[in-house]
Amino acid sequence: MADLRLPQLNKVLLVGRITQEPELRYIPSGQAGMDLRLAVNRRYKDKNDAWQDDTCFVSATVWGDQATRLKERVKVGVPVFVEGRLKSRTWEAKDGSKRSALDVQADRVQVLAKAGAEAGEHAEPAAAPAGPADEGADEEVPF
Repeated sequence: MADLRLPQLNKVLLVGRITQEPELRYIPSGQAGMDLRLAVNRRYKDKNDAWQDDTCFVSATVWGDQATRLKERVKVGVPVFVEGRLKSRTWEAKDGSKRSALDVQADRVQVLAKAGAEAGEHAEPAAAPAGPADEGADEEVPF
């Protein structure tokens, strides 16, 4: 029988708004990191033809030079485009219980509007591409 290997793809594309003030931090290796908390909305019509909103809250982590370049550009309410991959992490809580989370490791974050910009007023898109995620970036879990 032929070896039928399925192609693998781990790709996430999100557009959402920052919900929590991001904080730049550094891990022991000296690499910069920033956690972004996003609200991603979906608007749809239900079976009664009424509009419904569904909001999903997502955590994304940005590493390296991209994190430092985004420091002054991302504020609460700013819309961003995030491209990355899903990554699961587990840890033991202080009470001894096992915890896990599914986050986005951002490869690219693009700010879609100026901080505090009026609706419809957009900044020039400024992608801050990152290199491949540093495997040492997971040194401090949880954040």
